[in-house]
Amino acid sequence: MKNKIFNRILCVIIAAGLSVSLFGCKKESNEAAVIVEEAEEDEKEDEFLPNEDTVRPSSKEETVNIKAKADGSIRKIKISETITADDEEKPIEDISTLSDIINPDGDEEFTTDKDDRIIWENKGQPITYEGNTEKKPPVGINISYYLNGQKKKPEEMAGANGNFKIVFRYKNKSKVPFIALSMVALPSDVFSHVKVKGGKTVISGGNSFAVGYAAVGLGKRIGFSKCELTGDIKLNEKVVITGKCKDFELDYTETMFTNGIFSDIKKKDINDLLKVADKSKKLKEGSAELAIYSDDLYEGVLEINDYLKEYVNGVLGAAKGMNELSSGMKELNDNAGDLKNGANSLKKGLGAMNKALESVDTEALAQMASVNPELASLVSMLEGLKESTDALYTGSVSLSKGVSDYTKGVSRIYNGSKSLSEGVGKLSKAGDELKNGSEKLLSGTDDYRDAIKEFDEKGIKKLSDLVGEDYRKVVNNIKKMRKIDKKYTSFTGDGSGKKNSVSFIFETDEIKKQSISD
Repeated sequence: MKNKIFNRILCVIIAAGLSVSLFGCKKESNEAAVIVEEAEEDEKEDEFLPNEDTVRPSSKEETVNIKAKADGSIRKIKISETITADDEEKPIEDISTLSDIINPDGDEEFTTDKDDRIIWENKGQPITYEGNTEKKPPVGINISYYLNGQKKKPEEMAGANGNFKIVFRYKNKSKVPFIALSMVALPSDVFSHVKVKGGKTVISGGNSFAVGYAAVGLGKRIGFSKCELTGDIKLNEKVVITGKCKDFELDYTETMFTNGIFSDIKKKDINDLLKVADKSKKLKEGSAELAIYSDDLYEGVLEINDYLKEYVNGVLGAAKGMNELSSGMKELNDNAGDLKNGANSLKKGLGAMNKALESVDTEALAQMASVNPELASLVSMLEGLKESTDALYTGSVSLSKGVSDYTKGVSRIYNGSKSLSEGVGKLSKAGDELKNGSEKLLSGTDDYRDAIKEFDEKGIKKLSDLVGEDYRKVVNNIKKMRKIDKKYTSFTGDGSGKKNSVSFIFETDEIKKQSISD
């Protein structure tokens, strides 16, 4: 978008200039002026109201023809006005301060009225009239001549040979943004190696012309150089023509000043440019906030990464413990069969012993103990042993059942610990992957944060600076000039028509041997 509107201004200038007949031909139409659009109601007021029996011009083309000496100083001014009206029946009422008014090409009559009003007979055709004025134009030119590096008077250039230079300098005493377009005819039998600074050479009809343009003070008034975005826009302040000459002579030079270049710019276009500054400001604020959020995001990811490290380390510890548990349970499960067999053998042995003790005739032993007192202790011992054996057998039965249940439980626990160990192992592997992913996420977030900050510093802030206050001033200056430009539509009279234009054309005297005008 850079310089889109500003470059458009330059395109209008060149297009308008090249369409003008600056080659000594008679100006017959509105090609000699840039047409100014109808102004908005808030920018322009009617300067007069016509009578009920008259109609105002719908368009007015004003050409200020200025005869000048070879150095650009004014000798004579004659103004040509061409007016048209939409209503072809009512007389046309115009305002003009011209004196010595004549209608050179038509037969329409006119009468004068108060307040510089002129009432023209209307025959449905454009009316072109001429007159004189004492009013000084707001623009002017100064033409300097050089031969072999030495400044010369115009008459001293006549018939000269060598390296020549012609410098056009322009004046603008008003606030109106005028553009100057100069043309010099350069016959090839007199001039060669021609270069134009601030313009170009043009070939037309076999003849060479140097054509250049300048916008006097326009770049400074707009403030292009003070804004980085528009700092590279350079508007010519002068036109310099250089080359070689043989028997130097010029038929004439012609320079046209015209305004209206800013009237081609829509108010919406200017408002859109101002909106860019507003949106850029919001974008800058949003980008700065995004940079802050990127720091918060990095801190959050860093905290998550620390938690994941603790979690993964815990999972790794659990995996190690589960492996040890699984190994221990395997050993228990492997030895559970021996334990069960031992309990069953104990039960079986106690059962056999219990049966053997039950087969002893304790009554016979009691009778024998009554005969032999030494046997009494044996009987008592047998009875106690029998009771103990009964208790042990009963316990062995319970032990056998408990060992059986225990071995079943160990088997189940072992199978469970095995599955759990495998699950924890998978979880540990997943934890490693999660940890690696978290590290990559942290690294990526850090890169993202750096990219956001770089984007903010080198991108958004830079862009915001480009369309900052200096840019806003440039656009507002263009807005002001557009208003001034649209209002200036006449030099000597009324400019309130729908399509009005004004141009100043300077034609200088010839430079030839013994033909210099006093």
